[in-house]
Amino acid sequence: MASSLSTISLTDAADIASYNRGPITSLLSLPASCTRTLTYNQEQVYFGHYHEPYDEACIALGTLKASEIAPATMWGEYYYSPAICPMGWTVAATFRSSFLFTRLGTGVPSAYHLPLGPDTSAALCCPSYVNRGYPAWGRSDDHVCASSITRGQSIKFIAPSLAGLIYNAGSPMTTTATGLTLVKGDGIPIWWQSTDTEMLSSVAAATSTSWNEYKSGHSIEIPVVGLSIGAKTGIGIGVSALVIASLLLTFFLLRKRWNRTNVNIAVQRAEVDASKLNPLALSQELDDSSRYEMPQAIPEIAGARGPVHELGGGRHN
Repeated sequence: MASSLSTISLTDAADIASYNRGPITSLLSLPASCTRTLTYNQEQVYFGHYHEPYDEACIALGTLKASEIAPATMWGEYYYSPAICPMGWTVAATFRSSFLFTRLGTGVPSAYHLPLGPDTSAALCCPSYVNRGYPAWGRSDDHVCASSITRGQSIKFIAPSLAGLIYNAGSPMTTTATGLTLVKGDGIPIWWQSTDTEMLSSVAAATSTSWNEYKSGHSIEIPVVGLSIGAKTGIGIGVSALVIASLLLTFFLLRKRWNRTNVNIAVQRAEVDASKLNPLALSQELDDSSRYEMPQAIPEIAGARGPVHELGGGRHN
């Protein structure tokens, strides 16, 4: 079952600033494989960082070193400021008055609110095939992205094996999903001040993302469908009216395709021996902490058999 957490509000400026990994003020291009090749490990299917192992090349470092963010406890609370989404990532949600994170490595996870001042804005960047954040620990978390894999989709993935203390990623494999499952991963939360707008807008102008998508005064509540969790926070999406209309249209068109179901990933022989695919032939019931669905299926990747995604790894406790 999902954990019930008490929420603590942090107001100390130095404490809040300590979670800033640094700026992303130039065009950041992460390898395409970070989001197109998924990782299957610890009964999770994820992109980029969510469990161990993960590819360091898939992480936005800001001003930190890869070794500084390697511990799992470094993934409960973090943000980048001032920052803009990397290329190929898009704003999945904006935060109006506060930013929520889950502190890990302290026994029972704790939820913390970081109040946003009147001059501070915050948003969550996710891969372009994800259109909203993902509630974790029974609350609307700050930086987890999720999308669904539907029946018939072709999936490209790795299934790492542990040899001593070292993970062997192995070669990418391909399988076809026979049921609905969830793909999760740590997103990139970005903050900026009103004084950063001119500088960041010039960076955004070099991408297909208009800065208006970040600073728009329009905001809607993210549609939360099929959740048994009571807490739904007022996280909005700061987008233009056209983007809002497109999001709602996609939501209603795909709504009938969602349903709660067991995760059934039937692995078929692809580029590897079938015996190596046995770990993916799983059938597990999603508990409340994993029972979330996204209103958008993963798009088809050019050059692959069906909607394919790629990825690296990480770890959440």
